[in-house]
Amino acid sequence: MTPRGGRPRGNDAALVRRAALRLGVQAAVGTAVVVALLVAVAVVELVRTQDVAADTALTSVAARADDVGDPPSGMWLVIRTANGTQSTLGLPAGLPVTGALDHVTATGITEMANDRADGRDFRVITERRNMPGLGQATVQAVLDRGPEHAQLASLLRALLIGGVVGLAL
Repeated sequence: MTPRGGRPRGNDAALVRRAALRLGVQAAVGTAVVVALLVAVAVVELVRTQDVAADTALTSVAARADDVGDPPSGMWLVIRTANGTQSTLGLPAGLPVTGALDHVTATGITEMANDRADGRDFRVITERRNMPGLGQATVQAVLDRGPEHAQLASLLRALLIGGVVGLAL
């Protein structure tokens, strides 16, 4: 019950405060759920886009490679021919993926896989093709996923900070 001055009496005031607090917490939780869902959608879309871009770049580099000397930044090439195997200088320890080279050399079936070597993540395509001047060759193109992971971590940090600040406000 409210007196003529418009202010609730003792018990009524406590009920109003509890109701206001409950509504505030419900609104904050609802907002947090919506923000979490939006973050999840953004992360899934970014990862999907990164995967498509990585596969497209690797496929293109492997298809055009004529030697191991000039891959794009963050990539390495390995070419296996009847005369031996050559690789780009600076190929990280644990690479090439010899199992994929052996399998693709034997079957001719292209393989695309993720690999972890030297404490880093890589996307690897291995394919067999005819190379001018070399004949049949197995080409393996390797892409360092580190920059993509850094971009994802940066996005998550920004979304987390923005979400916390938004909820606090």
